[in-house]
Amino acid sequence: LLCIIHGHWLNLLWIALHECTISLLLCIIHGHWLNLLWIALHECTISLLLCIIHGHCLNLLWIALHECTISLLLCIIHGHWLNLLWIALHECTISLLLCIIHGHWLNLLWIALHECTISLLLCIIHGHWLNLLWIALHECTISLLLCIIHGHWLNLLWIALHECTISLLLCIIHGHWLNLLWIALHECTISLLLCIIHGHWLNLLWIALHECTISLLLCIIHGHWLNLLWIALHECTISLLLCIIHGHWLNLLWIALH
Repeated sequence: LLCIIHGHWLNLLWIALHECTISLLLCIIHGHWLNLLWIALHECTISLLLCIIHGHCLNLLWIALHECTISLLLCIIHGHWLNLLWIALHECTISLLLCIIHGHWLNLLWIALHECTISLLLCIIHGHWLNLLWIALHECTISLLLCIIHGHWLNLLWIALHECTISLLLCIIHGHWLNLLWIALHECTISLLLCIIHGHWLNLLWIALHECTISLLLCIIHGHWLNLLWIALHECTISLLLCIIHGHWLNLLWIALH
């Protein structure tokens, strides 16, 4: 309390901790309380209220923790609640809903964790779901699908872990796969292939671990190999060879232990 006028107390601040509520009150006019902040911790709810007009409370924030839901509500017009956010954790789903028009929910996000799939859905038109993301963890594959036209899936990414291979595929035209990356772990070789033209493979990297040699090969023109590095561990010698001109070896290092 502060006393500055005629020796009377001017009540500046009053905090009440009563019945699960916290009240922050300010009195500046005629000694009446101007309710600035009221927080209620009751029945699994948290209410943050502000009163600035005619002593009535302007409800700013209300959070409900009830029946597996979290509600974030805002009231700015006529003391009615404007539902901003609602999150439901129920039956393996997570729903993120937004209400901005006439108090109806605008479904923003829905995630389903069901039958080895994860669905990330967005609803912006007429309350129907716009399927943004669908990931399938089934039969050793991971599918990243996007649906933007007429509710049909646009397959963006597909990764297959099958028979010692890793395939990274991209589909952008007419639902056909554009093979981006294919790695083969087979017969002591590692192949890193890129396909960008007409679905044919552009061999980027091939490493052979065979007969005491290590070959690092690059193919950039017409699918032929450009030999970049070749290391031979044979007959007590170490050869480090580089090929940059006409596919012939440029001998960079040769060590004989003999």
